[in-house]
Amino acid sequence: MQASSYSRFANLEILNEDIIFNQTTHVVDTLYTSGTLYNEMYKNSDTLTHVNYLNSDYNYFVVTEGINFIALPNANNLNISTIATAFNSNVSTVWTYDNGWSGYSNLPDRQEKLNEYNLSTISDISVGEGIIIYSLTEQTLKFPKGDSYSIKDLSIVENLSIGWHLLGTNRSVSVADIQALNSNIVSFWAYNAAEWLATADEGEFLHSIEKREISILETIPSNSAFWVYVK
Repeated sequence: MQASSYSRFANLEILNEDIIFNQTTHVVDTLYTSGTLYNEMYKNSDTLTHVNYLNSDYNYFVVTEGINFIALPNANNLNISTIATAFNSNVSTVWTYDNGWSGYSNLPDRQEKLNEYNLSTISDISVGEGIIIYSLTEQTLKFPKGDSYSIKDLSIVENLSIGWHLLGTNRSVSVADIQALNSNIVSFWAYNAAEWLATADEGEFLHSIEKREISILETIPSNSAFWVYVK
């Protein structure tokens, strides 16, 4: 089987777990399949070019090397078992915030360091929570498949207490739509591609944003975490 930099099969028919095709088949994008691919049956001795494929039983998204502000990609909470699977050893640390920091790492030395700082260990992550990870490399994370969601549909924003909150959304949502749900939110902060973006309604926060020449945040992208401050 020859490697390629692409990965969707064109002109491909899958019958009885065998691959049959009637012309030379090249790879063009990403193949999603819920079954195992077999390279056992050929028609007219044609050749097959293949690289890694993605299983449609999961949700995927790419994170960059370094700090990433992310959200669960579907409406399924994670428990300690699924957290360990989703955030592999190439993710050195996972953080969440709920009136204080919690952390998790698949790397024993890193988890020991988190324990030394007396951080609570993450045991579950709920839909609507923001997640901050440090990835050791650019990679594709895999999560059990589920339905999409938006933070504005979860009845979380309306019930936020005073202070800072780290939230997350699977579908993109505008700052204006979130503010319409809770007028006490006076500042939004997001981090994307090593850059802070922010917006604010009140003087202290607005002055800080203008002074630091931070780009204005208007929309929270899909699969993203973001901070809000509630007065």
